[in-house]
Amino acid sequence: MSTPWPLFKGILLFLILSAIAGCMHFRFEKAEDTERGVPARLYLTGQDIDMGEAVSGEAVRKDIRLRNIGGSPLRITRTEASCGCTVVDLDQNVIPPGGMAIMGLLVDTTGKMGPVEKTVTLFSNDVLEPEITLRLRVRVTSPAHKEIEVESGSIFRGTCRKCHVEPGMGLSGERLFDASCSMCHRSKDDAYSPGPPEEVLRTFAADILEKGIQEGVPGTSMPGFGKSAGGPLDEAQVQSLVNFIREGQ
Repeated sequence: MSTPWPLFKGILLFLILSAIAGCMHFRFEKAEDTERGVPARLYLTGQDIDMGEAVSGEAVRKDIRLRNIGGSPLRITRTEASCGCTVVDLDQNVIPPGGMAIMGLLVDTTGKMGPVEKTVTLFSNDVLEPEITLRLRVRVTSPAHKEIEVESGSIFRGTCRKCHVEPGMGLSGERLFDASCSMCHRSKDDAYSPGPPEEVLRTFAADILEKGIQEGVPGTSMPGFGKSAGGPLDEAQVQSLVNFIREGQ
């Protein structure tokens, strides 16, 4: 049985109008996208930030420029520093298209000596790179005409606890080393490892390691981590570090 001509024309007209409406909707969306502009894009000149040289105890600061090279407002939703001694401040959290913001980076070098590295992570609405991590590097030297003086246990108080105490609470062995020691005793391939790297520590005698961890190392920024020296570790935790460094256990 053939379809009546009026009904066929009605179906055909419906299909044509549907196709036209879909095309118009697509063109409208494209026009709307053009009005919005391209997505926000964060541009930095580099992610390795040389903070220069500082005398131990000084706070060193550097300002860097954040540019929005996209077509929509760039929103810096938050920043995270790897340590409480590192402070970040922004002059604005929303950067218009083609605009620029100044981000201040400050590192307090109190209780630090030698090459120091910290990180700052930026979180934004950049769809391609919503997280960008900056590496801040400072060369910390001894105060002129006198030996460096590091107050025993100073890194175990205040904002420094965030890095040097809290991550290792209740841990032992390898987990304790990774949480509390690795930040200063990184691989020998890392030029910014403040203390002897793990590979070198493994060559030390057990009694030397235990004494250094328990009491600290005079003339360096290594304080005593044992409770008897004002540190956070009990004897069992100190021994677990010695065992891990010497035997990998």
